[in-house]
Amino acid sequence: MGALMTQSDLAIGAAGVTSWERCCLGLPSILIAVAPNQTLNAKALAEKQAAIVLSTKNQLKAALPSIIEQIRLNKKRYVQLSTSASAICDGLGNARVAFFMKRLIGEEKSAIYLRRAEEQHCDTLYEWQTQPDMRKFSRNKPIPTYAEHRHWFRASLASESRIIFVVLCDSFVVGSVRLDLLQGKHQNAHEVSITVDRYWQGLGIAKQALIRLREMFQSAELHAEILPENAASRRLFQSCGYTESRKGWYVSSPHGHPPKPA
Repeated sequence: MGALMTQSDLAIGAAGVTSWERCCLGLPSILIAVAPNQTLNAKALAEKQAAIVLSTKNQLKAALPSIIEQIRLNKKRYVQLSTSASAICDGLGNARVAFFMKRLIGEEKSAIYLRRAEEQHCDTLYEWQTQPDMRKFSRNKPIPTYAEHRHWFRASLASESRIIFVVLCDSFVVGSVRLDLLQGKHQNAHEVSITVDRYWQGLGIAKQALIRLREMFQSAELHAEILPENAASRRLFQSCGYTESRKGWYVSSPHGHPPKPA
């Protein structure tokens, strides 16, 4: 079924469990609840604008041709349906369960590591930028266009003063860490920025990523700017040994030892 879905532009079906499979693949759908236990699924997908939901079989028969034609002619609407569907389910729930189980038995350290970002990661990083509240505490809050992001990403890969890592949980890309050389300071002072996919937040991944970063750059002075209202980020960096150096800025000394995982 997965292969058929990836070759399709539009699905017509019931609002059952297969709805989440279609969402995982970003496949726009026209749905109808064919059983009482599908009503809540249909309502939730409609509210998230992740599918077009019709109420009855008669409505499906009557309205289907015009709906298909409307979607065919309205590319923006089609892309919105696909993007909203993708935001519902990423298909990595099994990996999150496995990671949580590893945490319970103390094996999480081997699960998280950093790798230099490559061109193939451009779209993934942009998807995170469009997630709700992801830019709430950013310096620049407006979401960039895809063209703007792609230009920035390619320039970043070529930059001598910026390094972007992706955070991997086993083989899954779950976040990113960026190092920017700080001008006006000594040659080995960098600003740290970190992002974790919203589906992987709350699992301690950000802390493990910062610990890995500290281990990789033991002689560097690492700085982080944290807005006063971002209490969660402040707790995160403080738990990794960062101390406030001036208002809104926290620093990890190159002479300190990285904290051990909790």
